[in-house]
Amino acid sequence: MNNFPVKITVAIPSYNSEKFIKDAIDSISNQTYLVNEIIVTDDDSKDSTINMIEELKSYDQRIKLFSNESNLGYQKNWNKCFEYCLSKYLVILHHDDILKGDCLEKQISFLNENPEFALVGGQEDLIDEKGNIFLKNEVGVNQIFQKGEIFRFINENGSYIPCSSVMFNMDKIKEVGYFDERYLATDELFWPKILEFFPIAILGNTLVNRRIHPAQTEYNDFSNKFNDIINSAKAQYHIADYEKDNLRRKTTLHLLKKKLARNCIRIAYKVFEYKKDVILSLRYLKVALIEYPQIFLSKFILRFIFDTLFRKVD
Repeated sequence: MNNFPVKITVAIPSYNSEKFIKDAIDSISNQTYLVNEIIVTDDDSKDSTINMIEELKSYDQRIKLFSNESNLGYQKNWNKCFEYCLSKYLVILHHDDILKGDCLEKQISFLNENPEFALVGGQEDLIDEKGNIFLKNEVGVNQIFQKGEIFRFINENGSYIPCSSVMFNMDKIKEVGYFDERYLATDELFWPKILEFFPIAILGNTLVNRRIHPAQTEYNDFSNKFNDIINSAKAQYHIADYEKDNLRRKTTLHLLKKKLARNCIRIAYKVFEYKKDVILSLRYLKVALIEYPQIFLSKFILRFIFDTLFRKVD
C-alpha cells in the first residue's frame, strides 16, 4: 500500500444501512491508497447499523461513529460529513456503494497535480443488490471544467456526477459552503455552485460501483414527496443564473427544463414499476408536458412511455 503523506477521510452517511455498509467499509480498507480516517455519520438508524459499526470499530481504530439524536434527513447528514472531516481531502461514500480498489489513488494523484481544483469525480458502474455489475461504463476521457463553465457542464453532464465518486478539496469547499439542505438531489445543485468559484474535474475512469435496489431512499421519495421532488428539480433552474453570458444563460435554462422533463418521465416509470401507482405516474408526466412539451415529440420518448408504462397498465 502506498503510504502517501496527504491525509484522506472517507465518510459514510448511514441510515438503516445494516445490509450494505460493511461492503462499503471493506472497499475503503482495500484501497491502494491509505485512508487515515473513516467517519460514519448515522442518522438515527432503527436497525442494527450502530451495533455493526461499534463492532467494526474494535478491529479498525480509524473508524469514528457520530450518531444523530434524531433523524435529520440525508441532506443535513451529508453536511455532517463535511463538519466532522479533519483531513485535507474528503470522499462521501454512500452506504450502499463500493469504491473501486484504485479510486482514491487516482483522485489524489490528480489533486496533487492540480491543487486549484475543488473536486475530482469519475464514472460509475451499476451493481445490483448482490453486487453484480449489470451496467459497465467504458473508460473515457477526462473532463476538465474551468471556473465559470456552467453551460458546458450542464450540456455535457446534466449537472450529474456520481456522488460517491467525488473527492473534495476541503480548503476550497469551506470557501464555497456545503450542500443546500432545503432540497432533494442537493448534490446536483452543489456541483455548479462550486464551479462558479473553482474548476472541477471528472475522470474518464470508473471509480465506484453504485448499487441500485428498491429500498433506496429515492424510490420512497418518488411516491411520498412529489411536491418536494418537483420543487427541488425546479430549483435547479437557478443554476442558469451562475452563467454570465445571456445567451448561454438562456440555453442553460432550456437544458435544465429538458432534464426535468426527462427525469419526470423516468420517475413516472419507476413509480409504476415499484408502486403500481398510475395516477401518480400521470402527475409526473403532466409536469414533463408543462415544463418541456417538446420532449413528447421525440419518437424515443413516445416509445418509452407506451412500452414501459401504458402497455403494462393493459
